[in-house]
Amino acid sequence: MVRYISVVIFLRMKSTVLNLPLSPDMDTKDMLILGHIFYNKTMVMNYVRCFKITKLGQKRLQDQLMSFYKWYKRQEPEGTMESFIARHPMVIRRAIYFAAHYLPMTAFPYTTQVTGYKPPVYRGGRDRVVTCVEKMMTPQHFSCRDVVLCMRMWLDFVAADGKVNAEVPEVWASGIIENYIRLNKAYSYSAQSVANICWHMSVTDLEAGSS
Repeated sequence: MVRYISVVIFLRMKSTVLNLPLSPDMDTKDMLILGHIFYNKTMVMNYVRCFKITKLGQKRLQDQLMSFYKWYKRQEPEGTMESFIARHPMVIRRAIYFAAHYLPMTAFPYTTQVTGYKPPVYRGGRDRVVTCVEKMMTPQHFSCRDVVLCMRMWLDFVAADGKVNAEVPEVWASGIIENYIRLNKAYSYSAQSVANICWHMSVTDLEAGSS
């Protein structure tokens, strides 16, 4: 059963009418409906979840998600709200779940003094370290996004210090990957596991080079 409902798109605050797979007697007051919009942006279907969130809770959730979006814009200056949602759907899902279940959400904890960041542009004849990073990370099932960000980390480093001697690209690639894993805090690799990823580099050399 479907039902036409006048809704407000949460992160854009735009009103529209959607065709939703909800029963006619369902109370949708203060309801945040999570799903995929299809068919000329008129129907929500796959994986529909409904969350009751008070107006105050929705305001706090929106402020939190906008903080995430602003942080994303530091990394992707040309990014849009659509690209943010497409890139980080699980972040949005989890934040909504916490808000709906009254779990405390602390203020966004990250700050940076970086302004006007411009992501490096990849061109033909890529840097040998970039090539090594890709060859090391891809077989280990890192996400495509992780590989790209690790490549950027190296290119940002080179741009900041134009005198880098990269005659041994696998060593630099290993150091970049080790630093990326340590800074990202999304992985629980041991030092030996990281060394194995980096073409079995010595753990001692890897830790010394990144210290």
